[in-house]
Amino acid sequence: MSKTEGATKVTGKLNYAFRNGAETRTMEYGRLDTGEAYVTETGRGDITEFCYDAPARETTLRFRENEQYSLEDVADTLREHGDEVYLGDIADALDFWGVAYERDERVLTS
Repeated sequence: MSKTEGATKVTGKLNYAFRNGAETRTMEYGRLDTGEAYVTETGRGDITEFCYDAPARETTLRFRENEQYSLEDVADTLREHGDEVYLGDIADALDFWGVAYERDERVLTS
């Protein structure tokens, strides 16, 4: 079980969906009952199938918000840059601001 599976996702989460041909990518963010912030990217479609030999893949970053970086920064990035944002961009921002995070990845069977 990944660490994210052990925590309950709190209501108030926000989702963004992006479509590129047969590929669909969603970005979800919110807070866990542990107080941690999370950002999850899920990919489904031809590209995911080709790259990971699975119909879907989910990757989650978990971090403690602070003055340097918070979920409001995630929201701003998604609002301003839309479908040009990938989870790696959020990880880069966390690295830039020195915010520690954990990354959980899993292949989904459906």
